[in-house]
Amino acid sequence: MGRPGIGNANTALEAAFFMEKRNMFTDGILFLDLQEKEFESPLIVAKYILKQLTETVEYMNFDDILEELDVHLDDKNTLFIFSNLDHI
Repeated sequence: MGRPGIGNANTALEAAFFMEKRNMFTDGILFLDLQEKEFESPLIVAKYILKQLTETVEYMNFDDILEELDVHLDDKNTLFIFSNLDHI
C-alpha cells in the first residue's frame, strides 16, 4: 500500500510479470482494479473472482461464495493483485 498515484499498480504488475515468466504461479495471476464501478462491495469482488475461476456464482450468498472460493483455491498456486483496495 502506498499513496495514490505513485505507481503501486505498475510496480505490482511488473512483479507479477516477472513471476509469470518464471512460472511461479502455475494456476494464474488475476489483477483486479477495484476503482471500477462494478466493484463497489466485497460481495461483488468475491463473486467476480469466483466467476473467473468456476463460472458458477449467480445465486449464492456471501458465505457460500467464500466457502466455494476456499474449496476451489485450496490446492491452487494463484496470485491475486488488488489495486485501489481502499475504494471498497
